[in-house]
Amino acid sequence: MSVEFPNKIYVVEWKGDSFLGTSYYCVTVAGSDEITVRKHIKKQLGFEAIPVWINAYYPKIYTSDGSKPEEIQCKILYNGSCHYHS
Repeated sequence: MSVEFPNKIYVVEWKGDSFLGTSYYCVTVAGSDEITVRKHIKKQLGFEAIPVWINAYYPKIYTSDGSKPEEIQCKILYNGSCHYHS
């Protein structure tokens, strides 16, 4: 059995006002394509930003029990965020 690497790794940066004050996000995401990543970030973190592909790949993403691939191939790998008051 070989490992498939169909997903790309993207980085998303965003800085703006939020209910916590000023927020800064630097998020690493594995996803099948840019549109899927943008939708996932909007749904999970609540902001829109353009992801940048870092010329790296990620293996197929499976369900938590490992029985089948996830329907939507997108996963946040790292969320480095900070919130501060001006």
